[in-house]
Amino acid sequence: MLAIIFGLIARRQIKERDETGDGMAIAGIVLGILGVVGTVVMIIIFAAVVDDLEEYEDFQMIRLAALFAGQKVSSAAGAAKDRLAASL
Repeated sequence: MLAIIFGLIARRQIKERDETGDGMAIAGIVLGILGVVGTVVMIIIFAAVVDDLEEYEDFQMIRLAALFAGQKVSSAAGAAKDRLAASL
């Protein structure tokens, strides 16, 4: 998540100051997006596997934790988007 934010900030500063390093900023953005998407996909896969094991009490707690983590990722992404929009 931070890679996306810092990459976008870096790109803006690079354009404003006519500096080099745009490729590194883009790489940070791409890797940040891949990290967020990968995390969400893993949470979805984990929740699907746990859903098949609902009869076990321990797995129900893990499923709740995974769903909670997914909500935190979504709210953090929304907050970062709002902060970025406000800074531009």
